[in-house]
Amino acid sequence: MNHAAARGVYTLTDRLPIGENELVGIVEETVVATPSPFNMQSGRAVILLGEQHKLLWDAIVYDTLKAIVPEDAFETTVAKLSGFAAGAGTILFLED
Repeated sequence: MNHAAARGVYTLTDRLPIGENELVGIVEETVVATPSPFNMQSGRAVILLGEQHKLLWDAIVYDTLKAIVPEDAFETTVAKLSGFAAGAGTILFLED
């Protein structure tokens, strides 16, 4: 089977398929169940929804990348950022 042919591409939308509380519960369970070295449970997650999500992509990420991406490549970068920003939220996974 050609794996490249089986690849699906999905456009993100601002509509969650589940409730926000259910999403938070799934992320919490995932963080707790994820193995960590020496069982330190050092994983953390930040869930950004609504205005916090928009602020991250429209201001923080955009402004940061605008300062470091060459001008001739920035249009492609903006297209990618717009795709991520179109989502309902962002989940940042961190190791403490």
